[in-house]
Amino acid sequence: MKRSRRKPLFKSIFTIILALSFGSLFFLQACSNGNLSGVNPSNGQGKLNVHMTDSPAANIQALTVNIVKIEAHKNGADSTSGWQVISDSSETVNILNLTNGKTRLIGSQNLDAGTYSQIRLILGSNNTVTVSGQKFPITIPSGSQTGIKINANMTVKAGESFNLLLDFNAAQSVHMTGFGNGRFMLKPVIHAVNMQLDGSIKGTIQPASAKASLFAITGNDSTSTFADTTSGHFKLVGLAPGTYSLYISPRDTSYSDSTVANIQVNSADTTNIGTITLKKK
Repeated sequence: MKRSRRKPLFKSIFTIILALSFGSLFFLQACSNGNLSGVNPSNGQGKLNVHMTDSPAANIQALTVNIVKIEAHKNGADSTSGWQVISDSSETVNILNLTNGKTRLIGSQNLDAGTYSQIRLILGSNNTVTVSGQKFPITIPSGSQTGIKINANMTVKAGESFNLLLDFNAAQSVHMTGFGNGRFMLKPVIHAVNMQLDGSIKGTIQPASAKASLFAITGNDSTSTFADTTSGHFKLVGLAPGTYSLYISPRDTSYSDSTVANIQVNSADTTNIGTITLKKK
């Protein structure tokens, strides 16, 4: 999910708890053929729709984030007055419910045409993480004050919409503040990607009961998800165009790891690799 990414580590439960080794995604997404209700091109407006998606985490049952406001900052505008509201409707979302390309609309707004340089997420107080069945509050420094700011480069055109993917790297964002004390802190590491330029990989892992973790790897970057444990289907989204290796690590350790090399990903396209059957050890 982008973009300080690492190849997967499976050393111990201790490593998983401290690193919370999963990536999650926020989507700010709109399509040129999508809902443009209320947009008036003659007034120089375009639309920005905000969606959310996620990749799941081993041993993490829930990560709830209370979003109370979403704003975009117009390039060149005053640092205070230049923020324009995308959504000010408070909602608490368990982002771990959004997997394999599923998204949830969390905000939508018409904006004046122009270039926007930042997105800001203002968070409330109801933020929690559930680890191995136990729910813990999670502290977010300045989350409810100055908010979480993400640098972006969005050009909104009159009568059109713009797609922006906010890649929330939870593996580097969630920290235990002291071992064994049940205190967690969220210091978000988020990278903005132009969704219209990125592609995806989908397929099926069999048997589904192997509970496969999947990592799309290119260079030193990787994006992760879990295959559905009933159907075996998976989809990795927000991938920059290029050549990837798909590393498959079953959580059922009676099955062997597997790698599919040389998967080509193209802009705004989905590469279907078909069905991969894992072998017993």
